[in-house]
Amino acid sequence: MKNNKDVTTRFLEVVKELKVSCYTLHKHTDISKAAIYQVKNGSNNVTMNIIVPFLTNYPQVNFNYILTGRGNMLEENLHDKLVMAEHMNDQLHKNIESLEKELKKEKHYSDLVREKIEDLTSKK
Repeated sequence: MKNNKDVTTRFLEVVKELKVSCYTLHKHTDISKAAIYQVKNGSNNVTMNIIVPFLTNYPQVNFNYILTGRGNMLEENLHDKLVMAEHMNDQLHKNIESLEKELKKEKHYSDLVREKIEDLTSKK
């Protein structure tokens, strides 16, 4: 592969951007852990035997970027969707936390009302 060192560097950049561990990469692609670690630690350059299964399992990656350095690391559409999904996920977690706080307050008020009713009915 032409400029194999550059291709290896870009491949590792993409792996880092995706926050994919060597173990996860091995599990998702069936690439041997040894081969992945050899690329990661610089003792071997990446080959098509690694790139092809990687791209098959991570379709959001722009093959042209890995091979030539041109274009975006991740496909525009998929990257935008990934960013949007992360934003929506964060917003959902915030909404859930807010609803849980409200629910605790409502339960507290409900408990107070129940106690007051019990006090009033027991005095009769």
